[in-house]
Amino acid sequence: MVFLSYSWKDIPIVVRIYTDLVRSGLKIWRDEFSADYGKRYETEINNALKKASAILIIDSPNSRRSKYVQDECKSLSGPEWSNGQKQIALCLVGELEETRSLSEVFSGQNLIKHFDFSNQTLFDNERCYYMAMTELCSFFSLEFRPLFPDSSEKDFGDEISLFKLKDHDRKILIDEYHLIQKRLNNAFPGNLERLELFIVDCGRLQVQTSSPQLQLAIESLKSGDFLRSKNVLEKYVKSFSDDPRGWRCYGAVLSELEIYDQALEAFDHALRLLIKIKYSNTEAIRFNSKKNTDYLLDVKINRATTLANLDKWECIPAYEEALDDESLHSQIVPDHFVLMIAACDHFKEEDRRGEWITRGLNRFPGDFQLNLAKARLLAEKSKYFDALKIYRYLIFREINDIEVYGECLSLLKFHGSPDEFQSVLARALNLKPSTSKELYYSGYFQFLRGNLQVAKELFLQSKYDLPFYNNLMQ
Repeated sequence: MVFLSYSWKDIPIVVRIYTDLVRSGLKIWRDEFSADYGKRYETEINNALKKASAILIIDSPNSRRSKYVQDECKSLSGPEWSNGQKQIALCLVGELEETRSLSEVFSGQNLIKHFDFSNQTLFDNERCYYMAMTELCSFFSLEFRPLFPDSSEKDFGDEISLFKLKDHDRKILIDEYHLIQKRLNNAFPGNLERLELFIVDCGRLQVQTSSPQLQLAIESLKSGDFLRSKNVLEKYVKSFSDDPRGWRCYGAVLSELEIYDQALEAFDHALRLLIKIKYSNTEAIRFNSKKNTDYLLDVKINRATTLANLDKWECIPAYEEALDDESLHSQIVPDHFVLMIAACDHFKEEDRRGEWITRGLNRFPGDFQLNLAKARLLAEKSKYFDALKIYRYLIFREINDIEVYGECLSLLKFHGSPDEFQSVLARALNLKPSTSKELYYSGYFQFLRGNLQVAKELFLQSKYDLPFYNNLMQ
């Protein structure tokens, strides 16, 4: 088990790293808090660190300033950590110079080689993330299982070995595909065009292989060129109709383009093929790689989400089927519960919503979104003081979510003390809005402080819930 230490201010990149590591098979201890919200037991942290074989620290200016990260890293001076018996891994997600200008949270932190997940302005961020995650998984003796896996040179070599080719032609194709992989890894420009020409060259030699075509579709999908990816995959699923990878990617692209009816059909195809592979004992099925079944949960979740996008109630049993599949239990992450809860909320399935909030928190007691869902449910049931316990817990975990502050202040205004209300309001006024909804909440904060002109400007700038603004200003 690996102990994950991080600041909640870095939660977007933390969730992505955590999700990719879990999908790749790593067992992680993260944010295990007691049911007494806001109270953190040192014994829980110490017990988890004693059981952990390694600690993974998300290194950033936020984490170096975090009291919680500092507390978690106190034990790293112990002999089991210093002599290498237990491993220490650092994931840099903040700017290197700024991060290292701040005090270390444990002695020698700046001397440890880090896995670089920081912003890269000169290269393709997605490719740099992929390379850093591949190295991180290798550190833990795992193979990285990306959401959309690249086709490997070995896959291509295995495929062309089935075709009758002159040795010279086979060597040219293998060498060219190797060069394309190196160019992709270094994010050189023009890679997709080069990959397209390579597929044409294969066609001239009457070599129809899945690897380069699927890779072109996936690289286009990653780069946001959804139309090119869609065009490639339309041809791919016709040529390789028994490959679940193609149908899965096709469904993802169609979802991005909001063509949900066709996306649902694609995910249905992928699901049928994956189930056939999972329960098959024969190698006669093409693409019968057990590795493909690693993406069974993803296909089930995406199928359920597509049903939700089509506003179909059937998304609820579809989510339930995915989350109740014990063979996929180790791959489930908090976001899967959040999707289920949102669907129950949308279709007014209140009992189910409460049940899945409870189940999610039993599995991931410290997750931000799941705790927020519970706080909102308690507030709806007029259990204001219980809801406030959770909001306090979220706010004092260094959360910078403006919406959470807005909801907390709305409760404190009527059910909290004036001093606490003013304290939370003072913190809320320091938050910087970026979205329309956040501008609206910032206007609300200014209104509560009595700065009516500033509030008016922010409300009008946000263009969010103007009827509420009109009633408020009257």
